[in-house]
Amino acid sequence: MNCNGVFVFKGIEKRDAGTFKNGTVDISYDAAYVVKFDETRDGKINERKLKFPASNTYLYNKFASIKAYTQIYIEFDVVFGTNSCRLVPINVETEIPEEE
Repeated sequence: MNCNGVFVFKGIEKRDAGTFKNGTVDISYDAAYVVKFDETRDGKINERKLKFPASNTYLYNKFASIKAYTQIYIEFDVVFGTNSCRLVPINVETEIPEEE
């Protein structure tokens, strides 16, 4: 399932792989790119973050070519897990479709 939205791009940065402790258990995570953007909803501006794998250089290059504070259109894949739901970015454009 896909969804989309219009946001204001703030930036992208790389988060290196690492580990952290959850009680006595070590949790490992892969390298990822973290995208920051603003969402305006009900007259309030909220900063949002999303991440995608560092291996997705195509998507990274698209985000990296966008100047800060540019209005963007992001398409997401909605991924349902056992106890969660995630939005995974699959495309970004600076041209906003008419229906949005």
